[in-house]
Amino acid sequence: MLQLTNKWFVYGLILSFLLVMAWGGLGCAERPAEPVEVPEEEIEEEIEEEVTEEEEPPVSQTVQLYFANVDADRLIQEDRELEVDGDEEKLGFAMLEELIKGPQDPELVRTIPEEVQVLEVNIENGVAYADFSEEIITRHWGGSTGELLTVYSIVNTLAELSRVDMVKFLVEGEELTTLKGHLDLTDPVEPDWGFVE
Repeated sequence: MLQLTNKWFVYGLILSFLLVMAWGGLGCAERPAEPVEVPEEEIEEEIEEEVTEEEEPPVSQTVQLYFANVDADRLIQEDRELEVDGDEEKLGFAMLEELIKGPQDPELVRTIPEEVQVLEVNIENGVAYADFSEEIITRHWGGSTGELLTVYSIVNTLAELSRVDMVKFLVEGEELTTLKGHLDLTDPVEPDWGFVE
């Protein structure tokens, strides 16, 4: 009887020891980290920084456009305020769009048919490649002076950009050799400030 009691006593000790060890092991186990609350102000600041890095805000710039005078024999400069984000290619595109809209001064005359669309402006090695819709040919009023004023209003306007020395004309992505048959546009055209009044 004494031996049996001792046996159960030993079993009890072993069982207690195992329970204590198991409980201690559970206590030492890593608890999941509690979520850290970030103040809303910090989150808003991070979002603002990301937006600032991805999108440059539009910058207001004064540009020079060239329209015809009332006698349609000279070009006259008209300043225009534009808000454009990005590089000179985007600015050149916007300048041509404004040129197509026509002058704000009632004493000046448009040089590009209003139906024309600017398709693209690329600048490489000092040459601006200006791509227009076919209306620059099909809707043009013709005449040697009219052709000259159209060409040089575009060239002189784009030459106001620091990266542009000459302009190459394209229509629907194809090289233009002449607008109405009076001026050779096979090669890039340099500005002619002698046309400016």
